[in-house]
Amino acid sequence: SIAALKWVKANIAAFGGDPNNVTIFGQSAGACITAALVGSPVAKGLFQKAISESGAWAGLTAAKMATREDMEKRSVAALDKLGVHSLAELQALPVDQVSKLGRAQGIIVDGWIVPEDQSITFAHGKQNKVAVLLGSNGNEGGSFGPPGGANVTAEAWKAGAAQRWKDLADLGLKAYPAATDAEAKAASSRPFTDGIAWFMHLYTSDQAKVGRPAYLYQFVHTPASAPGETNGGASHASELAYVFNNLEKPREVPDNSDPAVVSKSAPDIKLADQISSYWVNFAKTGNPNGANLPNWPQVARMARNQAFLLDVNSHVGDTMTPEQVALYDALYERDVAKPLGIENWK
Repeated sequence: SIAALKWVKANIAAFGGDPNNVTIFGQSAGACITAALVGSPVAKGLFQKAISESGAWAGLTAAKMATREDMEKRSVAALDKLGVHSLAELQALPVDQVSKLGRAQGIIVDGWIVPEDQSITFAHGKQNKVAVLLGSNGNEGGSFGPPGGANVTAEAWKAGAAQRWKDLADLGLKAYPAATDAEAKAASSRPFTDGIAWFMHLYTSDQAKVGRPAYLYQFVHTPASAPGETNGGASHASELAYVFNNLEKPREVPDNSDPAVVSKSAPDIKLADQISSYWVNFAKTGNPNGANLPNWPQVARMARNQAFLLDVNSHVGDTMTPEQVALYDALYERDVAKPLGIENWK
């Protein structure tokens, strides 16, 4: 990514572009990479604006950063199980064997591109001073199913609180109470959604603190479904068809919306025009607002449980309850800030 950005910086003027007005953006894992570039000193000056959709550097829902040394040990241990002890043996490994190595290792503190855990970088205001447009979707967790399966009961939800939140179990049950099985099922997919929303708010606020334009959204629109069908609403990646104004295309992450219906739905067409205009305006000027668009205020004018809700009639609104904010504040303090020695991060 950095090599590509250096090429753009050196060559884009020959194609009519402005090397001093570059925007990077990504979604999900791409959003995490984009955020990591905002935090990387090696990327300084290579771009002026960044967009991250449903992902940031690390924290409550994304895996915490680990050192290069630790990740190398994990890789060696995984390869040992497959009888691989050299680079040549790894290169000769069949694809079906490589797939057994497990998940990717995420963003690594390598001492160069990422010199330190970026929660420290952002908390101390050492990140790149670029404008940001950041956010998540209103039902991220709906794409992956509730932990423990769809048949979670109220009794199981309460019984699992200590395992789920450890010493913060009481805060967790205040944030996600469930008196019935239906409420437990609904609550079980919310932590993934709300954890991302909370972290995106932190990221946006960190950019505002260093004096850069910072805009926070939550995509909450339920796309039109085929006749007689329902869908999970604003699930993971569902905003992409609207960002690119490509409603008729198949979805990156399949859901129950119907592109053939969505692309002919007046509310969906209107929203796709709005969202794609916001993104283009931000890339041009660092401000998503423009003619005939609902006004999108910067994050400094919103409460900590709010975002700009992207819907047919977009407006500032709540993304979670005060009790849920309190839970994620406590989780971040316990699991990220305290172990890293970060103070005064709010």
